[in-house]
Amino acid sequence: MKKKLTHLLFLFLLLMATGKAAAAEITSVTLKNNISEYGEEDWMEQQGLYSEMSSEPLNLINKYGGGVNVFKLKSFTANVTGTLTSVVMKSRIYESGTTAPEDWQIFTATEFGTQWMCEANYNVLSGLTYHKTYLLEFYFEGTDDQGNTCYLRNGDGNFVYTFYTGGVSNMGINWVYVQVNMGSGAESQYVPSSDMPVVDLSGESETDFVLSGFTAGAFGVKSLQMNYSIYPASGTASEWKNAVATQDAEDPNQWVYTTPIDVLEGLTVGETYVLEFNFQGSGIWAGQDCWYNNGGSNYKIRFTKAEKVLAFLYGETAGLRLNVNGKGTDYTLTGQGSRTPATASLGSLSTLTCDASWVKAQLLKSGLAFSSVRMAYVIYGWQNDKSGNWYYVDLTEQADQGSGVTQFSSNGGVVDLLGYRKSQWYLNDYDDYTLEVRYELKTTDGHTYYLKGGDAYKFTFTYMSEYRSYIESAAINVTANDKTQTINLLETGISSENLGTLNVFRVNNISAVVHEWEGQPITEMYMNYRVYLSGQHESATWQQCPMQKQSDGTWKTMPALDLLSGLTQGKTYSMEYEIIASYDGGNINYGKSDLEFVMGVPTAIQSITTEDDKSGAAYTVTGVRAPKNYRGIIIRNGKKYVR
Repeated sequence: MKKKLTHLLFLFLLLMATGKAAAAEITSVTLKNNISEYGEEDWMEQQGLYSEMSSEPLNLINKYGGGVNVFKLKSFTANVTGTLTSVVMKSRIYESGTTAPEDWQIFTATEFGTQWMCEANYNVLSGLTYHKTYLLEFYFEGTDDQGNTCYLRNGDGNFVYTFYTGGVSNMGINWVYVQVNMGSGAESQYVPSSDMPVVDLSGESETDFVLSGFTAGAFGVKSLQMNYSIYPASGTASEWKNAVATQDAEDPNQWVYTTPIDVLEGLTVGETYVLEFNFQGSGIWAGQDCWYNNGGSNYKIRFTKAEKVLAFLYGETAGLRLNVNGKGTDYTLTGQGSRTPATASLGSLSTLTCDASWVKAQLLKSGLAFSSVRMAYVIYGWQNDKSGNWYYVDLTEQADQGSGVTQFSSNGGVVDLLGYRKSQWYLNDYDDYTLEVRYELKTTDGHTYYLKGGDAYKFTFTYMSEYRSYIESAAINVTANDKTQTINLLETGISSENLGTLNVFRVNNISAVVHEWEGQPITEMYMNYRVYLSGQHESATWQQCPMQKQSDGTWKTMPALDLLSGLTQGKTYSMEYEIIASYDGGNINYGKSDLEFVMGVPTAIQSITTEDDKSGAAYTVTGVRAPKNYRGIIIRNGKKYVR
């Protein structure tokens, strides 16, 4: 019996020892934090945690005397022994001297072998008040498959971070620009921090008043907004709204708001109102705000709503085609003051033309019409005054878009934008310049309305004068009916020419002599052309006939090109063509011409036949029916004969 008891006791002790050896536990934890006194968020510090450690290393008050402005729990890694099914971190935050909350925030880790990891990315400071002492209390808990738990605590208590919240001392809004559209496009206006008087526009009667957005520079803020109220001039601000800005992706100290606010929406025509506004920045702490508010008195604008006479479309309302060194780009402008494509730099250039310009506008008042519409432009250096130096391009009515919307266009007229500047002022090589455009629309009642403003209507470039590659000369060899000739082309092309009725119209070749600047070797040349029914150039498609560089350095097209193929007899056509040379960064245009002709009798003539078979009607080379006594070259059944 004694032996049995001894044996049972041995088995019990063995089981106890085995159970203890197999028990799972969290042996240590590595905690990674971003903690900073000055607001940087890229500093990472690592804290090793284990049982029975002192709380003193977690006291951040001694380390950051000015208080912490960044405190993020990034992640933790728990080292374990045995088998666990879950590992969590439980934490709670409370102000020093107050009762700790009963609820714990839980961060769950994921198993990776003998380690458990958690990417917490938790902002410890969220919702806290600045310049106060807080406790971050936490511990770690593991659970096995039997529901048994194990803990990693600091002895008999929990781990505790003691810290003092900072509050960046120089947090503030430094500057503000507001984009205002009074019907002529968005204009950027600087808003001073104080001493701005009330702006009184009530005597002008506004038909358009849109806040297109604002841009603000600020430091140390986590959010920024404009607060505004619109109310009758006889009252005071009551209902406040806000426009929340977005932090710039490239500059964290810049905030941008871009959604337009129509100030006049819902207001009564003839009534005077006040727009009152300020700007508010909020820090990372609850109740920590900074203001940009006219020295505490807010900004105020008085205005009177008037009946709207003319409107520019918020979408695509204007556009122009700028040709830089022979390469054209279409730019579209909107009523909000945006541009597509957004880039404003034209690079280095020696030639700059406006090949087309258009604008759409809507008359809202019956009985009115437009008496004139034009595009104005000016070129100036950064130090130059642009006033009085505007030049104009007349636009004519092109199409009625419906709903009172009319489109006006320059109808393809090419304008040398550099011409007046070079002749009356100067353009210095390597100097930077700005091209600015605007649209002016005058109604029959004598009022003038403008579409302008903002950077959308400005283009920058560097002038390069003659430092460029260019085409020295070019010639075209053509066969028109029975005549083959070589015509020397001018750089600016020739005026439109009527060639009459053509039965044969063939470009045998185009040749060009070029001057290549060392920094701009020509890589490609071609004839750009299109043949279309007269008056239908807008829908005509450009085609290219490539040129090849010859052994003597000239460029030439080959083979011959039949321009009458597929055309309809008796119809009037136009052929538009020019030579284009390409180099890295631009193109060179040369010899643009416009030729008009009537398609005669379709022929496929290869040679002159001397014996006339006298079957079928006979025509002259101009397409006119040939009388019986006609002497010369005739065409019968698609063949040429000599009488």
